[in-house]
This record gives sequence, C-alpha cells and structure tokens, in this order.
Amino acid sequence: MIYELEVKLDVEPPVVRVLEIEPEKTTFEGLHNLLQAAYEWENSHLHGFFVKKTGGRNSSAQIGPVPPKGYEDLPVPENDEAKEGLVRWLKQPGDEALYVYDFGAGWEHRIELKAIKKAEEGKLYPRCLHAEGIAADEDSFPPLYDGSGSPPPGILVSEVNERLGAEEDETDDPDFDLLLDRFLGEEELSKADIDRLAALPEDPADRLGGDWEPEYVRGVWTDLLTRTKETLADKPWEHLHSNQLFAVEDPMLEEPVFVSVLGSGGQEFGVVVYYGWEGYAYLCKMFNGELTDDETMYGMTGVAVYFEDRGDLEQGDYKLIKDHGFSFRGKKQWPVFRNFEPGYVPWKPEPDEAGLLANILLAVDAVVQIQEAGNLVPEFGEGGQMLAFMETDDGEMAPEYIDVPGMPEQPEIPLVLNDVDLQRLKKLPTGIQSVEYDLFRMPGAIQDKPDERPFFPLVSLLGDTGMGIALGYDMIPSPQMEMLAQPAFAKTISKMGVLPREILLTEPVASYLKALTDQLPLKVVVADRLEKMEQLKREMLRMMRP
Repeated sequence: MIYELEVKLDVEPPVVRVLEIEPEKTTFEGLHNLLQAAYEWENSHLHGFFVKKTGGRNSSAQIGPVPPKGYEDLPVPENDEAKEGLVRWLKQPGDEALYVYDFGAGWEHRIELKAIKKAEEGKLYPRCLHAEGIAADEDSFPPLYDGSGSPPPGILVSEVNERLGAEEDETDDPDFDLLLDRFLGEEELSKADIDRLAALPEDPADRLGGDWEPEYVRGVWTDLLTRTKETLADKPWEHLHSNQLFAVEDPMLEEPVFVSVLGSGGQEFGVVVYYGWEGYAYLCKMFNGELTDDETMYGMTGVAVYFEDRGDLEQGDYKLIKDHGFSFRGKKQWPVFRNFEPGYVPWKPEPDEAGLLANILLAVDAVVQIQEAGNLVPEFGEGGQMLAFMETDDGEMAPEYIDVPGMPEQPEIPLVLNDVDLQRLKKLPTGIQSVEYDLFRMPGAIQDKPDERPFFPLVSLLGDTGMGIALGYDMIPSPQMEMLAQPAFAKTISKMGVLPREILLTEPVASYLKALTDQLPLKVVVADRLEKMEQLKREMLRMMRP
C-alpha cells in the first residue's frame, strides 16, 4: 500500500511537494524527517503535527516529539510522533494534517492524503512525484518568502528524490534512448520531456576537470567551496567597492592578477580576477569607458565567482556543488564559477584556476581586515597607489602599496600573411573607392565538437563608405581575432578584385592590420565610429536570425 500525499508550504506562491510513501512503515517522526529533506530544512527548530481530519471527520489531535532528558521544561505532546503511525490517523483520501516547523517563524505545511495506491514493482519509496517552488530559507519568516529563482519542476523533483534516496538512474529507463534520440534529432519535445532532460546528471568525468587526478580535483573544489561559504558569511561587498582594486602576484602566470569585489551596489555579487597585463589593460579601458562592444562582450580574460539565485544555476553548476557535499540557501547565495577567455563562451574553470580563486578569496578577507583596521585600500586611479600582495623571500605573500601601473603598451602584431598572399594583394589594381572594414564576432556561439568549449566565430565585412552597401564578407570559424585579422582582411579584399583608394578602420582592428596595411598602396583612416559599417552589421545580423 502506498500513500500519495500532497504537501503545501503555506506561502505565496505555495511550495508544493507530492510524495509517495509506505504508510505502514512510516511514523510521524519518519514523516518529519521526510519533510525536512523535501523542503531542505536543517532540523534546527521545534516542530509538531496537528491532525485536522481523520477518517473523514474533523480532529484536533496533536502529535510531536517527546522532549529528551534535560529538556523537561519543553511542552509534552498529546501523542508521541515516534510511536504514532500514519495509518492510524490518515485513513482515507481527504484526511489532512498540519506540520508546523519553527514555532517562532510558523512555517505551516498542509498535508492532504490524495490517494491510496498499490506499490509499483521496481520503484523506490519514499519518492517525490511533483514539486513546485524553491525551498524557503532557514531562519527566515513566511512574509519574506518571494518564490523567485525556482528551477523547473523536473529539476526540483530530481533534487528532492536525491535527498530522499529515491533517485533512479535515468539511463536505465527503457524509454530513455528514444527520448534522447528525439532530442538529438531536433524533434520538438514536450515540456515534461524538456524538464526530464534538464534533470539528468552530467557525465561525472566532465565534472572532474579533464585529465587531472580525481582526488586532487575533488580536494581543490572542496577547498574552493569551503572558502566560498566563508566569503558569503563575511560579505566583503559591505566593506569594499568594486573600484577598490588590489593586485596579487601570481607565480604561475609570472604576472600579477587584479581583483575586484562586486556587490556594493546591491545588484550583482561576486569576486572577479583579471589575468595579467592583458586583464589589466581590459580593466583600464573599462574604467575609462573605452571598451568596444566586442571587447565588452567577448574580451575579458580571467576567472570569477558570482553569487546567483538557485533558479539561475545551470544543471552543471548545481551538480558541482552537490557532488562535493555542499549546499547553499537563499537569494544571491549560490556560487557560479566561470573562466573567461577572449572569443570563447564563459566556461567552468580548470582545477588550477579553482585553486587560484580559493587563494584570492583568502586575499579578499585579508583586504577587508586591512580596511577595517583603518588602513587605506585605494580606489583605482586615485592617489597613484594600489594595494598588492607580493611574494616575500620566504615564499609568503605580504601586502604592500605599489605605484598604480600605467596602461600597458600593446605589443605590435607582426606581419603574419605569407609572402605569396602579400604579393598577390600588391598586384591588385588600385581603385577610387573609399571603403569601411571591420572584423567582429557573431553573437551566436558554435562548437567544433560536442565536448569542446564553444566559441564566437569571426565575420570579415567590407562596405562602401558612400552608398553603405556590402562589398564582400567572409565567415571565419575561429575566435582568434588578432592572429587571423590579416588573412581575413586579405581574403575579403581579394574577392573584390581591387585595392580601395582609402580604407576606414576602428581600433583595435587597425592595430591588428597595421603591419599589413603599411605594405599596401592605400590610405588608412582610423575613425572613432564607422556609421555605415554599423548599419551593415545590424542588417547582416538581422538576416541571420532564424
């Protein structure tokens, strides 16, 4: 015999869990434990049951835990939950009980027996059939619950069953291969299919981090998640602004990294690490308002942890946390770790980056202590100094003030076009046209192989300055803009069959092409904006949308 119980946490919107249990094996103490798992409570407050209807009749029976020795001053319930079985009180569909957790806050869970069924062979009980709404925070109050950031029901069901010990291997389901074939074949799936696919576990090998030793990887991520919890508790954004940058000498990079703490504005929370002088150049341009749209979207190099709502996590992010035995609760409390590389989709950091980020979080705590002790943590660009952690002779890291580095000089891009293609370009006749040229990234990422990191391909586009029409374009399936700028330019110009009299470029494309354009008989104009090119790009992107 199986009971189907519908449990609703009395908030708006309600948090629902539909559970199947074996009533003959379940006491009210057992039901308390199940509800603690289903709603992610931490069993740190008093609780009790109040039977509202039994056998179709109204009731006011109270059931709860008997106080342990040493706590005799606590109220004694009418009925001991450890001795009272569900079948004695919930007898027929429609019978109801109320479960109250944390009497100070008054979290009320309304329980209704919806159906009595036969057990299904091969199924694990207890189990969750349906779930709606993200669990409430421990030590909070019902009026503060807003229900935002809830994952899809399919993912919630999978998570609840994992906590109940009823998670089954989806890949053993005889219908699984058919479902996956439909998905890979781009057949339109139902919402239930989509939720089910979203709830499937990742390949554990993907979560270990490539060819690293599993024990080492697990230790690194455990350390980082532990430090992350400490950072959340310390709330460094209440002490530091995002423009109070500090540097950390990194022996692995042989260049410093630069750190910013996000969250003082109350919107986005996290810690961002910018790698080396390339990352510092990005920072300088960002603070000076000089980043191009392409650089803003795709140009950062570094690693970060952001704190998001549970519902904003991707399944891999959630699995990473759970696989290492951690849990987080509340809004903007769930960590998302990302590596950034120019031209690529943000990706899970490698283990060495996770180790670096763990050390950076320690440095963040040290910076907060420095500021709380009355010492200055300069804002970027003010006073000419920056706080930095530098390696001492004994290998320790010690804070000191350094002069704010100037804007790093960008290395010149050498001529990378081979001599044959260069001579072919030089032999083209010179026309009278004035043209605009740009090399930019497509907004849609692509993958060469399913297990490889997606990237944003390049578009080489040539347009007429006067008429604003496209003269030629090429798609380059690579994110490597600096190294491919010259070959891409040469290919697109060669298709036109004539060298323009004048070409208008913007930075940084002009710098990427300089070694090549210096070899050609044309006039180069570096402009702040290319209005006709911007119109062409918008039109091209519009036409490429499905």
